[in-house]
Amino acid sequence: MRDIEISKRMVAKTPEQWFLRIMQEGYNFSPKMSESLLAETELCFQGNKKTKIGQQKVILVKRKEKHGRPIKEVEKEEILWTINAGLEDEQYLCEYGKTELRQKRIQRLLQEATEQNGIATQEDLARVLHVSVRTIKRDFSVMRQAGIKLVTRGYDEGIGRGQTHKSEIIRRWMSGESYDQLVRSTGHSSSSIQRYIQKFMQVVEISKQGFEADDIGRLAQIGRGIVDQYLLIYEKAKKEPATEKWIENQRKRIFYPVQRKRALKKGVL
Repeated sequence: MRDIEISKRMVAKTPEQWFLRIMQEGYNFSPKMSESLLAETELCFQGNKKTKIGQQKVILVKRKEKHGRPIKEVEKEEILWTINAGLEDEQYLCEYGKTELRQKRIQRLLQEATEQNGIATQEDLARVLHVSVRTIKRDFSVMRQAGIKLVTRGYDEGIGRGQTHKSEIIRRWMSGESYDQLVRSTGHSSSSIQRYIQKFMQVVEISKQGFEADDIGRLAQIGRGIVDQYLLIYEKAKKEPATEKWIENQRKRIFYPVQRKRALKKGVL
Protein backbone atom coordinates (compact mmCIF):
# COMPACT_ATOMS: atom_id res chain seq x y z
CA MET A 1 0.00 0.00 0.00
CA ARG A 2 2.84 2.38 0.88
CA ASP A 3 4.54 1.65 -2.48
CA ILE A 4 1.33 2.50 -4.31
CA GLU A 5 0.95 5.80 -2.44
CA ILE A 6 4.56 6.71 -3.25
CA SER A 7 3.94 5.80 -6.90
CA LYS A 8 0.89 8.05 -7.06
CA ARG A 9 3.02 10.95 -5.83
CA MET A 10 5.72 10.09 -8.37
CA VAL A 11 3.19 10.13 -11.21
CA ALA A 12 2.45 13.78 -10.43
CA LYS A 13 6.17 14.61 -10.81
CA THR A 14 6.77 13.08 -14.24
CA PRO A 15 7.34 15.24 -17.38
CA GLU A 16 4.28 13.63 -18.96
CA GLN A 17 2.02 14.67 -16.08
CA TRP A 18 3.47 18.16 -16.21
CA PHE A 19 2.59 18.32 -19.93
CA LEU A 20 -0.96 17.10 -19.24
CA ARG A 21 -1.44 19.68 -16.49
CA ILE A 22 -0.31 22.52 -18.79
CA MET A 23 -2.69 21.37 -21.53
CA GLN A 24 -5.63 21.17 -19.11
CA GLU A 25 -4.97 24.20 -16.92
CA GLY A 26 -3.18 26.48 -19.38
CA TYR A 27 -5.17 25.72 -22.54
CA ASN A 28 -8.43 24.36 -21.09
CA PHE A 29 -8.17 21.07 -22.99
CA SER A 30 -10.13 18.11 -21.66
CA PRO A 31 -8.18 15.22 -20.03
CA LYS A 32 -8.92 13.00 -23.03
CA MET A 33 -7.75 15.62 -25.54
CA SER A 34 -4.62 16.27 -23.46
CA GLU A 35 -3.75 12.57 -23.41
CA SER A 36 -4.23 12.36 -27.18
CA LEU A 37 -1.92 15.35 -27.68
CA LEU A 38 0.68 13.73 -25.42
CA ALA A 39 0.52 10.49 -27.42
CA GLU A 40 0.91 12.36 -30.72
CA THR A 41 3.82 14.42 -29.34
CA GLU A 42 5.61 11.28 -28.17
CA LEU A 43 5.13 9.73 -31.62
CA CYS A 44 6.81 12.72 -33.26
CA PHE A 45 9.96 12.27 -31.19
CA GLN A 46 9.95 8.48 -30.85
CA GLY A 47 12.52 7.99 -33.59
CA ASN A 48 15.21 10.04 -31.84
CA LYS A 49 18.07 7.62 -31.19
CA LYS A 50 19.58 9.64 -28.35
CA THR A 51 19.30 8.06 -24.93
CA LYS A 52 16.39 9.55 -23.02
CA ILE A 53 15.59 9.53 -19.31
CA GLY A 54 14.80 5.95 -18.32
CA GLN A 55 16.68 4.42 -21.27
CA GLN A 56 19.97 2.56 -21.34
CA LYS A 57 22.24 1.28 -24.10
CA VAL A 58 23.27 -2.37 -23.74
CA ILE A 59 25.28 -4.79 -25.86
CA LEU A 60 23.40 -7.98 -26.77
CA VAL A 61 24.12 -10.94 -29.02
CA LYS A 62 22.68 -10.62 -32.54
CA ARG A 63 19.57 -12.71 -32.96
CA LYS A 64 20.94 -14.68 -35.92
CA GLU A 65 23.84 -16.10 -33.87
CA LYS A 66 23.70 -19.82 -33.13
CA HIS A 67 24.51 -21.46 -29.82
CA GLY A 68 27.81 -23.19 -29.14
CA ARG A 69 30.32 -20.44 -29.92
CA PRO A 70 32.19 -18.58 -27.16
CA ILE A 71 30.39 -15.37 -26.30
CA LYS A 72 33.43 -13.27 -27.22
CA GLU A 73 33.34 -14.64 -30.79
CA VAL A 74 29.68 -14.02 -31.65
CA GLU A 75 28.41 -10.85 -33.34
CA LYS A 76 26.79 -8.33 -31.07
CA GLU A 77 24.43 -5.39 -31.43
CA GLU A 78 24.03 -2.15 -29.47
CA ILE A 79 20.44 -2.04 -28.21
CA LEU A 80 18.57 0.90 -26.71
CA TRP A 81 16.43 -0.38 -23.85
CA THR A 82 13.63 1.51 -22.12
CA ILE A 83 14.07 0.47 -18.50
CA ASN A 84 11.61 3.02 -17.14
CA ALA A 85 8.88 4.45 -19.39
CA GLY A 86 8.02 7.25 -16.97
CA LEU A 87 4.34 8.07 -16.54
CA GLU A 88 3.24 4.91 -18.33
CA ASP A 89 5.12 2.70 -15.86
CA GLU A 90 4.07 4.72 -12.83
CA GLN A 91 0.40 4.44 -13.77
CA TYR A 92 0.80 0.70 -14.37
CA LEU A 93 2.45 0.32 -10.96
CA CYS A 94 -0.40 2.18 -9.26
CA GLU A 95 -2.96 -0.10 -10.87
CA TYR A 96 -1.28 -3.51 -10.85
CA GLY A 97 1.68 -3.50 -8.43
CA LYS A 98 5.44 -4.10 -8.52
CA THR A 99 5.47 -7.70 -9.76
CA GLU A 100 3.17 -7.02 -12.70
CA LEU A 101 5.17 -3.90 -13.61
CA ARG A 102 8.39 -5.89 -13.67
CA GLN A 103 6.79 -8.48 -15.94
CA LYS A 104 5.55 -5.70 -18.22
CA ARG A 105 9.08 -4.31 -18.39
CA ILE A 106 10.48 -7.74 -19.24
CA GLN A 107 8.10 -7.98 -22.20
CA ARG A 108 9.03 -4.49 -23.35
CA LEU A 109 12.78 -5.12 -23.13
CA LEU A 110 12.53 -8.38 -25.07
CA GLN A 111 10.37 -6.68 -27.68
CA GLU A 112 12.85 -3.82 -28.08
CA ALA A 113 15.75 -6.27 -28.38
CA THR A 114 13.97 -8.21 -31.13
CA GLU A 115 13.08 -5.06 -33.07
CA GLN A 116 16.73 -3.96 -32.99
CA ASN A 117 18.03 -7.36 -34.15
CA GLY A 118 19.28 -8.44 -30.75
CA ILE A 119 18.36 -11.18 -28.34
CA ALA A 120 18.65 -11.12 -24.56
CA THR A 121 19.23 -13.73 -21.89
CA GLN A 122 17.51 -13.93 -18.54
CA GLU A 123 20.80 -12.78 -17.03
CA ASP A 124 20.72 -9.62 -19.19
CA LEU A 125 17.23 -8.84 -17.89
CA ALA A 126 18.16 -9.50 -14.27
CA ARG A 127 21.12 -7.15 -14.53
CA VAL A 128 19.23 -4.11 -15.87
CA LEU A 129 16.17 -4.66 -13.66
CA HIS A 130 18.35 -5.15 -10.56
CA VAL A 131 16.78 -8.44 -9.48
CA SER A 132 18.03 -12.01 -9.22
CA VAL A 133 17.95 -14.46 -12.12
CA ARG A 134 15.70 -16.60 -9.93
CA THR A 135 13.14 -13.78 -9.86
CA ILE A 136 13.29 -13.46 -13.65
CA LYS A 137 12.81 -17.22 -14.05
CA ARG A 138 9.77 -17.06 -11.79
CA ASP A 139 8.31 -14.19 -13.85
CA PHE A 140 8.94 -16.14 -17.06
CA SER A 141 7.08 -19.14 -15.68
CA VAL A 142 4.04 -17.02 -14.79
CA MET A 143 3.95 -15.23 -18.14
CA ARG A 144 4.40 -18.36 -20.23
CA GLN A 145 1.61 -20.08 -18.33
CA ALA A 146 -0.53 -17.10 -19.37
CA GLY A 147 0.37 -17.77 -23.00
CA ILE A 148 2.77 -14.84 -23.44
CA LYS A 149 5.59 -15.46 -25.94
CA LEU A 150 8.99 -14.46 -24.60
CA VAL A 151 11.90 -14.50 -27.06
CA THR A 152 15.27 -15.02 -25.34
CA ARG A 153 18.58 -16.50 -26.40
CA GLY A 154 17.67 -19.69 -24.61
CA TYR A 155 14.14 -19.86 -26.04
CA ASP A 156 13.86 -18.68 -29.62
CA GLU A 157 12.68 -21.79 -31.42
CA GLY A 158 9.54 -21.50 -33.52
CA ILE A 159 9.06 -17.80 -32.88
CA GLY A 160 9.54 -15.86 -36.09
CA ARG A 161 10.29 -12.20 -36.64
CA GLY A 162 6.66 -11.68 -37.60
CA GLN A 163 5.35 -12.88 -34.24
CA THR A 164 6.34 -9.95 -32.03
CA HIS A 165 3.98 -8.54 -29.43
CA LYS A 166 3.18 -5.44 -31.47
CA SER A 167 2.11 -7.44 -34.51
CA GLU A 168 0.00 -9.76 -32.37
CA ILE A 169 -1.70 -6.79 -30.72
CA ILE A 170 -2.47 -5.25 -34.13
CA ARG A 171 -4.00 -8.52 -35.36
CA ARG A 172 -6.17 -8.83 -32.27
CA TRP A 173 -7.24 -5.19 -32.51
CA MET A 174 -8.27 -5.77 -36.12
CA SER A 175 -10.26 -8.82 -35.03
CA GLY A 176 -12.36 -6.65 -32.73
CA GLU A 177 -10.69 -6.69 -29.30
CA SER A 178 -11.11 -3.46 -27.37
CA TYR A 179 -8.29 -1.53 -25.69
CA ASP A 180 -9.44 -2.78 -22.27
CA GLN A 181 -9.42 -6.39 -23.46
CA LEU A 182 -5.95 -5.99 -24.96
CA VAL A 183 -4.59 -4.42 -21.77
CA ARG A 184 -5.85 -7.32 -19.69
CA SER A 185 -4.73 -10.06 -22.08
CA THR A 186 -1.31 -8.71 -23.12
CA GLY A 187 0.01 -6.82 -20.11
CA HIS A 188 0.72 -3.75 -22.27
CA SER A 189 -0.67 -0.40 -21.15
CA SER A 190 -3.47 1.37 -22.98
CA SER A 191 -1.12 4.17 -24.06
CA SER A 192 1.38 1.65 -25.47
CA ILE A 193 -1.35 -0.15 -27.41
CA GLN A 194 -2.57 3.18 -28.75
CA ARG A 195 0.96 3.98 -29.98
CA TYR A 196 1.29 0.59 -31.70
CA ILE A 197 -1.99 1.12 -33.52
CA GLN A 198 -1.11 4.68 -34.50
CA LYS A 199 2.24 3.52 -35.88
CA PHE A 200 0.56 0.71 -37.82
CA MET A 201 -1.91 3.15 -39.35
CA GLN A 202 0.95 5.53 -40.12
CA VAL A 203 2.73 2.73 -42.01
CA VAL A 204 -0.49 2.03 -43.94
CA GLU A 205 -0.92 5.72 -44.79
CA ILE A 206 2.66 6.16 -46.02
CA SER A 207 2.47 2.90 -47.97
CA LYS A 208 -0.66 4.08 -49.78
CA GLN A 209 1.33 7.11 -50.94
CA GLY A 210 3.69 4.79 -52.83
CA PHE A 211 6.75 4.75 -50.57
CA GLU A 212 9.01 1.69 -50.27
CA ALA A 213 9.68 -0.10 -46.96
CA ASP A 214 13.00 1.64 -46.22
CA ASP A 215 11.44 5.06 -46.79
CA ILE A 216 8.42 4.11 -44.69
CA GLY A 217 10.70 3.19 -41.80
CA ARG A 218 12.55 6.50 -42.10
CA LEU A 219 9.37 8.58 -42.30
CA ALA A 220 7.58 6.68 -39.53
CA GLN A 221 10.78 6.53 -37.46
CA ILE A 222 10.62 2.79 -36.84
CA GLY A 223 12.84 -0.15 -37.78
CA ARG A 224 12.64 -1.99 -41.09
CA GLY A 225 11.66 -5.20 -39.29
CA ILE A 226 8.48 -3.82 -37.78
CA VAL A 227 7.65 -2.07 -41.09
CA ASP A 228 7.80 -5.43 -42.88
CA GLN A 229 5.56 -7.00 -40.22
CA TYR A 230 2.97 -4.24 -40.47
CA LEU A 231 2.97 -4.31 -44.28
CA LEU A 232 2.46 -8.08 -44.22
CA ILE A 233 -0.52 -7.68 -41.89
CA TYR A 234 -1.94 -4.99 -44.18
CA GLU A 235 -1.46 -7.09 -47.34
CA LYS A 236 -3.33 -9.99 -45.74
CA ALA A 237 -6.09 -7.66 -44.55
CA LYS A 238 -6.61 -6.32 -48.09
CA LYS A 239 -7.63 -9.81 -49.19
CA GLU A 240 -10.71 -9.56 -46.96
CA PRO A 241 -13.04 -6.78 -48.22
CA ALA A 242 -14.70 -6.19 -44.84
CA THR A 243 -11.35 -5.88 -43.05
CA GLU A 244 -9.91 -3.63 -45.75
CA LYS A 245 -12.95 -1.34 -45.53
CA TRP A 246 -12.64 -1.21 -41.74
CA ILE A 247 -8.94 -0.25 -41.97
CA GLU A 248 -9.78 2.41 -44.54
CA ASN A 249 -12.36 3.92 -42.17
CA GLN A 250 -9.80 3.92 -39.36
CA ARG A 251 -7.26 5.60 -41.67
CA LYS A 252 -9.71 8.37 -42.55
CA ARG A 253 -10.70 8.81 -38.91
CA ILE A 254 -7.07 9.23 -37.82
CA PHE A 255 -5.52 11.18 -40.70
CA TYR A 256 -8.47 12.99 -42.26
CA PRO A 257 -10.86 13.82 -39.39
CA VAL A 258 -12.11 17.11 -40.87
CA GLN A 259 -12.98 15.57 -44.24
CA ARG A 260 -14.66 12.66 -42.49
CA LYS A 261 -16.85 14.97 -40.39
CA ARG A 262 -17.96 16.81 -43.52
CA ALA A 263 -18.76 13.51 -45.22
CA LEU A 264 -20.78 12.38 -42.21
CA LYS A 265 -22.81 15.60 -42.30
CA LYS A 266 -23.53 15.02 -45.98
CA GLY A 267 -24.48 11.41 -45.30
CA VAL A 268 -21.65 9.99 -47.42
CA LEU A 269 -20.24 7.78 -44.62
